[in-house]
Amino acid sequence: MKKSYIKLLPALMLIVGMLSGCVSTKMPGSYDVEPETLENDGGKITVKVEGTIPEKTFHKKAVVEFTPVMKYDGKEKELKSMTLKGEKAEGNGQVISTKEGGSFTYNTVIDYEPGMEEAVLVVEPVITKKGKVQETAEVKLADGTIMTSQFVMHNEDVWFASRENAAKLGMKTDEYYELVTPVSETATFYFLVNRSNINYNLDINKEMNVKDQLDALQAFIDQGWEVKNIEINAFASPEGEESFNEGLSEKRSESGMKILKKIYKNLLKDDEATVKVENPEEEYTITSRGLGEDWNGFIKAVEASNLKDKSIVLNVVKSQTNPLQKEQEIRNMTLVYNEIADEILPPLRRVEFKVTCFEPKKTAEEIANLAVNNPSELSLKELIYAGTLTDDFNTKLQIYKSAADMFPKDWKAQNNVAATYLSMFKAEEAVAYLEKANELSPNNPMVVNNMGAAASKAKDYDNAMSLFNKAKGLGVDVAYNVAIIDITKGKYAAAMKVLKDKECNYNKALVQVLEEEYDAASKTLKCGEESCMGHYLMAVIAARTDNKTTMVEYLAKAIKMNPKFAMKAAVDREFVRFFDDPLFMEAVK
Repeated sequence: MKKSYIKLLPALMLIVGMLSGCVSTKMPGSYDVEPETLENDGGKITVKVEGTIPEKTFHKKAVVEFTPVMKYDGKEKELKSMTLKGEKAEGNGQVISTKEGGSFTYNTVIDYEPGMEEAVLVVEPVITKKGKVQETAEVKLADGTIMTSQFVMHNEDVWFASRENAAKLGMKTDEYYELVTPVSETATFYFLVNRSNINYNLDINKEMNVKDQLDALQAFIDQGWEVKNIEINAFASPEGEESFNEGLSEKRSESGMKILKKIYKNLLKDDEATVKVENPEEEYTITSRGLGEDWNGFIKAVEASNLKDKSIVLNVVKSQTNPLQKEQEIRNMTLVYNEIADEILPPLRRVEFKVTCFEPKKTAEEIANLAVNNPSELSLKELIYAGTLTDDFNTKLQIYKSAADMFPKDWKAQNNVAATYLSMFKAEEAVAYLEKANELSPNNPMVVNNMGAAASKAKDYDNAMSLFNKAKGLGVDVAYNVAIIDITKGKYAAAMKVLKDKECNYNKALVQVLEEEYDAASKTLKCGEESCMGHYLMAVIAARTDNKTTMVEYLAKAIKMNPKFAMKAAVDREFVRFFDDPLFMEAVK
């Protein structure tokens, strides 16, 4: 049903026969039309007329002016005219031989205009012979217009502001709530060259405020948060012999373990301490490692230093592949550059502590409950997160509206109210929130995409495409949203490139119907989630394949889910052949 093909052989025979005096001048009451209805194909309606004039039926001085007219919504739209003329008739037109007859083809394409879905296409052929004009009676050619190509499901991809979506788009994720957040505290203890004994009085330990670091680490542990893990990593400066330094770093890691145990002993002795653990090795996951020579640390320290010839030092170190030679070069340079011996190497002789705990938070259940019953007790991050804990759009809307009211300057809350409305097919309600979100966060990829979705749902397709292209430039995958618009514009091949891998998708089934792949479309619809639109499209398939029983069955299902479909079906030209059928009439009453 991609084009309207109008077969006019009987009509033209009567017209030209009248001119030759062979038959009555009475025009026929109907024409043979294949198919019987016009179709909106991407905003265009194609009309094709073909006919054959038998021999000895067309008067040599006759002219037939054939001008179809589309009548709709109180308006009339003339299509282009076709002129047939006899061999001796004056003026322009396609010449038809009186003796041999002939054939003609009439093609035209018009733009769809609102109201044409209930139009009729008629014609009043005007016959002229020897300057005398004879108008014929108006004859209905076709009903119009099938609008199925516009019956897309506007389930555009919309973007909710969430930690997951922010990560996909390369946006900041620290604005979002984490149900589980690891938090770490670190400290560093330093050693003398070639030594691993614990000495709090070393100058470097005083300079680096090691005692304060360890006190802060102890206070962090004493919060009583759940410990994820503890790491102890020890290093040696790289001027010594490699195997010796490996053993030295192992001994320093053992010293690090002693320091850690001392922290826990301090807490045991402190009556006011929260944490009481006698043996942390048994209680926690502790990784203690000697990592040998810290070459990376040495290079970074030289790069960050004010050493006059640091490029020379770095080239010497990086050019040596033999570890023994590299160590020797370091020792040689310490004799030339005091800064290496005094400033760069000492901080490399160390053991590092890292304690990672889980920050205590409300459970997901607590957040979900408070978001509905007492949202004022939650932070913005918690409210945005709470919306992800439910699949019920009414609940989402309640939560995000609370967030928008409590935090009116935050784009995420505004965007998520709009995204929820869009998901509920309430585009008009979404617009004001999108405008506010766009004002708060201009050129935000999520907001721009959602503005495009709102425009698409409102059938403002040019604006929608502009917004989708902008969103694409900001990193959003807009392919599905563009495919929806492509369907409405008759670009079915382009749409199917996107939809082909989407199983059980309504819009994929719609394209299959428009391409007359009815079996494939039925399978696509039947495996998907039930919807009133899906049932209605199944009824269209049944009507096109002349299966009245199935058509009525699926119309009844669609109307039961959404009574508005009764009014739609009653005027939908997909069912024009069944308008007077009792079963159809009963289904849509």
